Amino acid sequence: MRWHVVVDHGSVRFVAGPATDPTVRFTTDAATARAISTGAATAQSAFMGGTLRVGGDTGVLIEHHEVLAGLGDVFAAVPIDD
Repeated sequence: MRWHVVVDHGSVRFVAGPATDPTVRFTTDAATARAISTGAATAQSAFMGGTLRVGGDTGVLIEHHEVLAGLGDVFAAVPIDD
């Protein structure tokens, strides 16, 4: 299942399905997503191990790190399908 986060002028929401024109993309498999969400793995270790890929304008992540850090676990209630 694909999900995307929309951050727009202070509002944040997550939406099922792919974004039509994503600024930044995170791609992983269900097992890695589950491991990250449960704390069994970190996003950093998954990235370094090649199971989490990041694409697009990654500079946006640095520019808006404070907003992103404030999101917390926005996907905690999202079911992870295999």
